[in-house]
Parts: sequence; structure tokens; C-alpha cells
Amino acid sequence: PSNPSEYGVLPSSRYKHISKDELLMLRSVGIKTTLPFQCIWSEIEPEKGNYNWEYLDGYVNRAESVGMKTILFTPTHGFPIWFPDSYFAWTKGNKVHREAISFWNPKAREEHIKFIQKMAERYASNTCLIAFVPFSAGETVYLNEPAFYDPSAVESYYRYSNQREMLPEKDNQKTEDWLRCSYKETILNYQFVVANANKHKEIW
Repeated sequence: PSNPSEYGVLPSSRYKHISKDELLMLRSVGIKTTLPFQCIWSEIEPEKGNYNWEYLDGYVNRAESVGMKTILFTPTHGFPIWFPDSYFAWTKGNKVHREAISFWNPKAREEHIKFIQKMAERYASNTCLIAFVPFSAGETVYLNEPAFYDPSAVESYYRYSNQREMLPEKDNQKTEDWLRCSYKETILNYQFVVANANKHKEIW
């Protein structure tokens, strides 16, 4: 980025990303694959069903023009502003974390999968791979604080624990087991989606 201290804050359209000449230099020393970290969903789909792929188009086309392949991450942040609060992770007290989707909410998951499929339809090829990035915050799975209190998450926990008297709680074994099962199921479901979206099965 043009100002590294603002990485992750400025919208991707204002980043000064690697140029074609710089990509050529990298290619000349044997680097064959590039990875743009930014996939800001809210910029690509500012309104539901209204897409602007200009940023990713430019990146993928530049890489391809110099003989490099691209790995495109699925969105990890910058989720659409038109998402309702129920699509996001909540902490206790109904605090909404708009930087993390609730993977217990079927409608949120449906929108996410639809977006990944749109990415794949546009970019997946023998020179571009769509890679699912698990829900995370920094180096941790999901969020640094308990953020599993949105209505869909709580309902999922009730079904798993077969009781409705207690909410999920940090450091509670039943909660940990439920989180682990939920997370594994989610990862598997998404990997199937990505595997089907990437028709070119080459692994780099």
C-alpha cells in the first residue's frame, strides 16, 4: 500500500499495488504466483446484486499478462453494509461485530457462498485459483473475544447441547466442543463449494 501504516483501513481502490514492471522483475527471478490480500466485499458489491470487479480485474489481468498465476482469497473483512446485524457475530450484550460473519446464520452463509461462486465464475481458470480463507481475526480463529451470541449461534448451541437454560460460555467444555464441531462443519462445506467452483484442479 502507499501508506503501510494504514494497511487494512483504506479501501482497496486507493492502494498503490504492485505494477506490471515490478511483476515482470519478480517473474524474471522465478516467482510465478502472486497473491493480492485484499478482497473487500463491500467495494465489489456496494449494493445487493450490483457488482464492481474493476480492482480484481486489473490485478488478475496484470499478473496474467506477465505469465504469473494468481491466488484470490475469498473475503475476510469489509463485508457489505447492506447486511443486517443478524448476519454478523455478536458478543454478550448484543454488541455486533461487523468484521466477522456468523457462520451459524444460513442466510449469511448463502450470501457468502453466492459471492464466492460469482468470483469463481469470473476468475477461476488455469491461471487463477479461488482460495477459501477461514473465518478469523488476525492469528486467531474467529475473534479474540467470545463472539458467538448472535441469535443463530445461540440457537445452534441450544440444539447441540440439548438444553436451553444456559448460553454458551468461554472456557466451557460443551461450548468448546460445539465451536469445534461447528467450525469443522463450516470449513468442510466451504471447501466443497470452492472445490466445485475451481474447475481447473491444478494445485500449485
